[in-house]
Amino acid sequence: MGFADNLKKLASQAADGISKLQDLAEEQKARQSQKETEAAQQEQAEIRSLPTAQVKLTASGWLNGEWSGQMHYGWNEISGEGLDKLLWFELFAADGEEAVLDGRRLRHWSFQLYGWHGDGTYDLVDLLHQREATGWSTDFLEWGADFADADDMGSYFHSGAGPSTVTVSDGGKTFSVSISTSGAYGDLLLGGEIARS
Repeated sequence: MGFADNLKKLASQAADGISKLQDLAEEQKARQSQKETEAAQQEQAEIRSLPTAQVKLTASGWLNGEWSGQMHYGWNEISGEGLDKLLWFELFAADGEEAVLDGRRLRHWSFQLYGWHGDGTYDLVDLLHQREATGWSTDFLEWGADFADADDMGSYFHSGAGPSTVTVSDGGKTFSVSISTSGAYGDLLLGGEIARS
């Protein structure tokens, strides 16, 4: 076997190796894509399994509009003493069921009520300042309104955002919400009338 034959053999082996690597990369990409699809399907199934509430939403600021309909909700009471006891309330929309405000599709809205004691009016700014005075820091991503239209469209409550209150009545079945938020697109006042069954 001559030098040229050896080169041909090496070139053929290298081509086979490259082809196998490309096949492996494509298989790995397909498996990753399948995992992502399955995770998204599971998330949608979890949202659809949550209870629903009748919701009327309003928005003014970088977008203006109103919407009413059914949304899924999450209710998570966290035990503790005083301000550490809280209710984390979230509204969710499954794909294709988003609340449309001024052409933008709201898929998730979350807020927390510190010092949770049931019915009453909660001044979110005051409660947040009280918590921060004890050295607690806020993860504002837990207080967000997220839209399906763009990743940077989220709007978040924070201690300097402006007046924000939640009034709970009817044994925790009714919420009247007004929360000032801000984000990359500017300031946004979100309002909600939420009636749980």
